[in-house]
Amino acid sequence: MDDFLGLSRGRPEDILSFARRYGPLYLCGHQIPACHAIDRERAALQGPLDAAVRGAALRQELDPDQLLVPGEYSPARFDGCPPTRREPLSVWWRYRDRIEAVVQIAARLHRGEPGPSDAWKVLLSGPGIGAAIQRLAHERTAGDVVRERYGVTVKVRGLMLEAGVTIGFDWSAERPEITVDGVGALGAIVRELPFAIAKQNGFEICTACGLPYTPPRRGSKYCLNPECKAESGRAASRRSAQRRRERERQERGIPRGNGGG
Repeated sequence: MDDFLGLSRGRPEDILSFARRYGPLYLCGHQIPACHAIDRERAALQGPLDAAVRGAALRQELDPDQLLVPGEYSPARFDGCPPTRREPLSVWWRYRDRIEAVVQIAARLHRGEPGPSDAWKVLLSGPGIGAAIQRLAHERTAGDVVRERYGVTVKVRGLMLEAGVTIGFDWSAERPEITVDGVGALGAIVRELPFAIAKQNGFEICTACGLPYTPPRRGSKYCLNPECKAESGRAASRRSAQRRRERERQERGIPRGNGGG
């Protein structure tokens, strides 16, 4: 998920590189992942399918706004709504922006604050009566942390449904295994989203940028983004200066909280 959120707008080559490594989104004609109509019993076929596509030579078509997915897979594996093999970059950006908006809102909610209005605007954008109703409902409850948590719940569940995220169970080995499965690159990303928001499975939310990351060490509060690392250094300097001032107050016998004017 870190790599997906790190995709830079205006750099189609970033999406191309990401798709080569993790696979495509498998978009259908509705411009959503084709798994929205897939037979769940066939979802197990997607593992080797994804591996084959990741190893293929993904490329951009002459149209710089689309990604052409090679034909190493059979549309017959998708029931009712097969992938088109053409993936508009605008859809990649849309999913990236929606997921980033979710984690930005979640970071604020963890602090007991309402989510940023611009993040909610991204999350609630879209055509159709359903999106319009959601926008109206949010306008009436904006600033209510409890209701915004519920709003995030609804959006995360929606993303999980779109990405074909399901709970898997396997007992072919000695010990039973429970897995969280998803279809394509988006499934792999979205299945991590609930754990990132809940700060489970090793995920934390960066204090500076508000995005999820895997801490390099216990107690780390900042991700490895250069700007966040710089903020981490500045925060450490502020804490050090505060401790120094506190020691000086104690040495001079000044009660804590008194400016000593």
